[in-house]
Amino acid sequence: MKTTPNQDFKTKIFFALSVLLITLISFDLGRIYLLIKYSNIFTLTSIQILKTFLFSIKFDLSIMTMFYCVPFVMLFLPIKSIKYYKLVISVIWVMFFIMLIIMIGDLIYFQESKAHITEELFLALSDFRFIIKYSLTKYWVALISLILFVYLFHRLSVKAFKNFYNPKKVLIVKNLVISLFVFGIIFLMIKGNISGMTLGIVDVYKITNNIQEVNLILNGVFTGAHAFVKDETTLKNNTDINNSYEIIKKYLLSENEQFINDNYPLMRNVKKQYLTQNYNVCIVLLEGWSFKHIDSLSNTNYGVTPYFDKIVSESIVFNNAYAVGTRSMFGLYAIFAGLPLVPGFIAENSSYTYGLELKNMFSIVDIFNGKGYYTAYMQTSPVDSNKFFGVMAKTNFRMKETFSEDSIPVYMKYKEKAFYGYDYDLCMFMDEKISKLKKDTSFFILGFTGSTHIPFTQTTDEFEKYPRTTEENKYLNSLYYADYSIGALIEKAKQKGWFDNTIFIFVADHVPNGIEQGNSVKDKFHIPFVIYAPKIFKPQEINYTVSQLDIIPTLAHLFSENLNFTALGTNALDENANHCAFLCEGNNIAIIEDDNFMRHNRQSVLETNVEKDSDAYKKLEEKLLSFDKVVSDSFKYNKWFE
Repeated sequence: MKTTPNQDFKTKIFFALSVLLITLISFDLGRIYLLIKYSNIFTLTSIQILKTFLFSIKFDLSIMTMFYCVPFVMLFLPIKSIKYYKLVISVIWVMFFIMLIIMIGDLIYFQESKAHITEELFLALSDFRFIIKYSLTKYWVALISLILFVYLFHRLSVKAFKNFYNPKKVLIVKNLVISLFVFGIIFLMIKGNISGMTLGIVDVYKITNNIQEVNLILNGVFTGAHAFVKDETTLKNNTDINNSYEIIKKYLLSENEQFINDNYPLMRNVKKQYLTQNYNVCIVLLEGWSFKHIDSLSNTNYGVTPYFDKIVSESIVFNNAYAVGTRSMFGLYAIFAGLPLVPGFIAENSSYTYGLELKNMFSIVDIFNGKGYYTAYMQTSPVDSNKFFGVMAKTNFRMKETFSEDSIPVYMKYKEKAFYGYDYDLCMFMDEKISKLKKDTSFFILGFTGSTHIPFTQTTDEFEKYPRTTEENKYLNSLYYADYSIGALIEKAKQKGWFDNTIFIFVADHVPNGIEQGNSVKDKFHIPFVIYAPKIFKPQEINYTVSQLDIIPTLAHLFSENLNFTALGTNALDENANHCAFLCEGNNIAIIEDDNFMRHNRQSVLETNVEKDSDAYKKLEEKLLSFDKVVSDSFKYNKWFE
């Protein structure tokens, strides 16, 4: 019978299994890191942890073999040349290196979002240049160590393969049968099952709805890769679309509004405006400010927000305000467009600027451009730190001018280079631009701070109030500096004469990343939100629930008459309007009302404080799913705004 002299299945199978085992161990080390680092979040029993590690094997093997399938097929081809196998082994370890990089990136991302990366990968790719620059500067030691680690494995495996590789004559039929068997096993491992579709992110919910277990079973390589190939990363929302629009329209509509066009079912018209004067508006989007670390809001004694505490005492204060998401991009879209980036939204709209350049969108800037205001967006971080600055602020959101770290002068001598810029410099630059405007020019300016972003860079000794022994202490020092910067802006406004006729809105983009806030929905999204204009509004405390999505409707009611706008919020100053907070949490959605909350994965409730069989439970779930449904539908069919 015919034979081929070029096969050594024993060595090849042993090598392939060794690679899989090393990769599997690497993924499990990542899980152990999460369990130790976030022990307050993963409050699982020993049995639950064991269960998650066992179930994770299927998902790990699926993504491993997806990465390794081509080099593994090459490995089992009947070729004798040892140089050929050196190349194959090199490709295998390159794949291993890529997976390690993604996994480590995901662990860093988890620190910010408490979830694995999915469609956010598109945001990362759009800011690829900045990420590379940031990584090479901040993590170059770890990166070199990782390269050396993988290179060592590569050298050892090549040497071992050369020593053990002993090709012998094998019957062609036997070679074919064994090869097909191996290829079949690879195919089955990728699929994760014998029948049905290939294993995907949504399949984890067939095992458990417990968010902690879901986050341990999955890994960032699996979720990131499936999002990249635009696999189904979220469960489908099967709510009836017509009923969803009816529920949300009823929720949104207030006494001073009307819906005007059935082709754009969420678009509203403001009948009359509250303010009769064109006051200036200055929104300061506070990077990662925490409600609980502001003494005047949470009755604590951290002592790092003396200036902001004074502002609070003279402001309209929203005690129950919530961010839409856990990343800055969610806050930016909520404030600029009244739009929550629901799960799957970024993946479905991921061309150029997430596909939004092809959609009609209302912008908060439209309220002011039509009135002849000077409008500008400013951020402390570099121009390449997010695509939002580079494209969206000026084109889609129609700001007249945009500025970033590259165009903002340095006003203070700092100890370290901050990748996300300096708040004091931003505040002084804002004052400088405003002071140069013509006397009768009204302005709308949105400034986005950055000093309270991880890694909480040291500014000057003056603001080192706490020893830099913990991440929270570092954050508190950064917050101390940021608070001083806000105070300096207010003092400049008073000195230069533009304070009395300016409405300041201070709102955080999300809670601080890397700092423990608690594991409840409310703790995870609770942010400071105040309207500061003591010459225009009387100070008051508002205790009903509001969110970033309410900022556009609030300003529309204050400044506009007969204005068409679309935003998924209501007037935060109208106590007679409906109020709640709709939230996006990784692959899940959530809603907070004054007394109730609910987490959901679009198929089932994950967590709630409402009794399951009650009418309130049914209505809350219906409202939550309707919020999600109308956003997806209105953008899919370009019905958001005319």
